[in-house]
Amino acid sequence: MIEITERTWDTLHFGRRMGGLIISGELRHDEIERLLEEAREAGYKHLTARFPGSRIEWAQALSAAGFYLTDIGITFARETGEAPEPALPVRVARVEDIPALREMSRGLFLTSRFYHDPFFSREEADGVFSAWAENSVRGEAADLVLVVDSGDGPRGYVTLRLREKGVIVLIGASRDAPRGTGSALVAAAHRAYAERGLRRAEVRTQAHNYPAIGLYMKWGYKLDSTDMTWCKIL
Repeated sequence: MIEITERTWDTLHFGRRMGGLIISGELRHDEIERLLEEAREAGYKHLTARFPGSRIEWAQALSAAGFYLTDIGITFARETGEAPEPALPVRVARVEDIPALREMSRGLFLTSRFYHDPFFSREEADGVFSAWAENSVRGEAADLVLVVDSGDGPRGYVTLRLREKGVIVLIGASRDAPRGTGSALVAAAHRAYAERGLRRAEVRTQAHNYPAIGLYMKWGYKLDSTDMTWCKIL
């Protein structure tokens, strides 16, 4: 079974109708073709499907229908536990940090699917993360944003979701960030989890983002799941 749902934020941000696929059970070729025709009639310009990495048969069916792979993701998890004091100064992001965070975000997340999808220009891919950083500081895309600041402005940031569990959504540092910025941000994230009584921590990254994988493993994160993202231009 396959269904389509509109990706509202993406549609508004890119000015083109964007859809996401929900897949369950057996995925038949005739179902995919029917959905693609319905999507075209509804004005969709781009479709995205993300599903567990174990569903090879879904990947094969989508590939046969003209979908292309844009991302292989790995989710790591661990119990939150106690975190040490960050080795660098970390504070909560402020509205006046937004211009610096927007600029820092441009070209910072090159392993993301947006940079590997021919539907998006480089400028559009940069714009996704600049907008995400701003929306996170404003409380629209994250529950908390923390920055490393040695006194001359942000040099790295992490955006967090703090609900039933603690989730690192984005984490990155500028090219001139002091050594240890990533670890300082993870430490600050775990202190935020502890303050809220959250017992589980998660983070997702790309399978080829080796520096990030090394950082999370250093912090005791273990592999929890894998996923694939497939897209199609209509």
